[in-house]
Amino acid sequence: MSLAALLILTLLAAADPVPSATPPPAKLEFPLEGYRINALDSSTKTQYAFTMSLPGSGNNHSFPSVKVDRRPTMKVRPSYQDIKDAKTLRGYNGDTILMERTASPAEWLMEYTSNQTSITNKTGPKQHIYQRMVSANGMTYDISATAPDAQWPEFGPKLKACVDSFELSPDPVPGKLAFPQQGYRISALDGPVPADAQQPLLSMMGGMRPWRVSVAIEPYAKTLKDYQAERKPALMFDSKNKFKILEENMPAENVLVTEYAEEFPTDKNHPPARFLSYEKVVLAHGQLYRAWAMVPETDPKTLTQIKACVESLEAIPAT
Repeated sequence: MSLAALLILTLLAAADPVPSATPPPAKLEFPLEGYRINALDSSTKTQYAFTMSLPGSGNNHSFPSVKVDRRPTMKVRPSYQDIKDAKTLRGYNGDTILMERTASPAEWLMEYTSNQTSITNKTGPKQHIYQRMVSANGMTYDISATAPDAQWPEFGPKLKACVDSFELSPDPVPGKLAFPQQGYRISALDGPVPADAQQPLLSMMGGMRPWRVSVAIEPYAKTLKDYQAERKPALMFDSKNKFKILEENMPAENVLVTEYAEEFPTDKNHPPARFLSYEKVVLAHGQLYRAWAMVPETDPKTLTQIKACVESLEAIPAT
């Protein structure tokens, strides 16, 4: 082979590099809250959920929160009858409509109260909901704020302002949480975690399957050894649940990664259910950052994906 031919082949190889088989995961940035984490399933753009919570009181249904859902659709729901039909399918009833209007052919707003706190809890304290739906590019973005009706005078203005801050844009903006692959941005509900927070801010990501990765942040001035002594696994809502640590390591002096197995107790209606839960804890800036998730023990493929997402949690300087 001549020197000229060899040079041409070398130049062609340099100009046409072999593409990477796996694109890098989309990194979601939370600069106001001081962390970043990979999107749970950056290859899936058809469904995405994100939730932020304020400090609240009472049970888990009482935390004032803003949630964003994203799903394929052909149009935004244009009328109360459409949303009423959808709510009936989800089990809602007894709602009082305070406001409902179509802001544009692609945007719809509704504010209402409900005596039902969830599909499974139909007799809880009255909830106040402010909901905004935006349709674009074959998707519907459902942005909703929820709080106990008794707490709405205190938290309502902040919740509504967060919902109203939602924008369709892939470009990051200072002071906003950016979701470029999902095509939107929104203001952080409460900025950095306040020093006197009683309940950690919480974000959740859901993929096409019902398994979620959650991130909690709270002020914490102790050590990882203290956390190990005090902790409860991701699923340990009841101290009677059986759980054990399968694997644990400390990749850095301020980082702890743990995998648990947990079994829910059996009863006459349900057989024992065994799950694996996985968490990563980072101590930084006087705060504790904790990412965790759980999957059935029989779903190793999803567990691998969720582990990668949990392990991607990083603490960054809050701005």
